[in-house]
Amino acid sequence: MTHALSPAARRWSIRGWIPDTDWKCTSTLDLAPSTEHVLVHLAGTSRMEVTIHRSGVEKLLTAARAGNACAIPAHHTIHGERLLCLRPEERPGEPLWTDATVPFRGRMVLYLILPDENTMILFDQEQLMSLAVVLAEILVEVTPVAR
Repeated sequence: MTHALSPAARRWSIRGWIPDTDWKCTSTLDLAPSTEHVLVHLAGTSRMEVTIHRSGVEKLLTAARAGNACAIPAHHTIHGERLLCLRPEERPGEPLWTDATVPFRGRMVLYLILPDENTMILFDQEQLMSLAVVLAEILVEVTPVAR
């Protein structure tokens, strides 16, 4: 289920950073020409590229806005079916976000775990708002009219 980009596809970039480092990275989201699938390139690497269905974009958006966790089905070209996950950051010495009585408003982590590599991208609140805007824009895209 790999979707090659065509000139008609849309691309968005989101800045974040690798946890426990000062390394900033850019992840890209490419809307496939069919508008039913999105290619997610975590940290801009092809090794961490997965395809998600449009319905997964809606789940990511809902979780990002609410400060909740979610795991959505994703397809990796080498490792097959995986989960692309978003969750609040866990910080030493602080209560777990699952124990919170108010909505979480801290940093969140988007991550993918593969058998031979894991990638985690951390978003502060400003970056998380940018991610939510991108996800919302993807959802309003319409299927191109056939020519």
